[in-house]
Amino acid sequence: MLWLAPSLVSLLGSVSVALLVYRAGRAQSRVQTTLELHREYFCTEFALVRSQADRFIRFNHDKDWSLEPSAFPDPERAIQSLQQIIRFFHRVAVLRQVGQLNEKLLFSLFAREAGYWAAFIFWPMKDRTGWNTKSSVLDLLDYLKDRTRGGAFAAGVDAGRDRRENGSILVKGAKGEIIKLERDQAIERGLLPAKAPAAAPE
Repeated sequence: MLWLAPSLVSLLGSVSVALLVYRAGRAQSRVQTTLELHREYFCTEFALVRSQADRFIRFNHDKDWSLEPSAFPDPERAIQSLQQIIRFFHRVAVLRQVGQLNEKLLFSLFAREAGYWAAFIFWPMKDRTGWNTKSSVLDLLDYLKDRTRGGAFAAGVDAGRDRRENGSILVKGAKGEIIKLERDQAIERGLLPAKAPAAAPE
């Protein structure tokens, strides 16, 4: 039976190497998926989506956000941009739940952004009954809030509240070009309300 020992050792070695390769591949896949989400979030197309959702929220800051926002005034028809923001963070939440994201990168790349949208959209909407993905998104926000070091999530919350009251916005010009409007200009065009919105509740 001693002649089996070298074969057994070789087999165990091969299995160990295969497991290491598999784990390394999974780890690399999680990094890649997280980076792809980051690239998507900051691409030019999604920047316009975020800007439209930003204006929609500020325009309707005084509405009851426990209701369906599709009934709110929407001069730019920006409700789809709001829905895209919600779908994006739901996708992040689901990918984290199934272990497809690198958690260190998730904290580094998305904690501040999640804090921003928590104050800007998700907390005001937390009592909305028709929000089917609410549980997953709010769980993601709690996860990042409780585990983020350095106050990145809290900084995002502060930035989101400040953004509701101040700051420029991006719009598409007649030829499709991106134009930056200051708050006063946006108010003149009816893209933002004249009254400064109240801070979002936590």
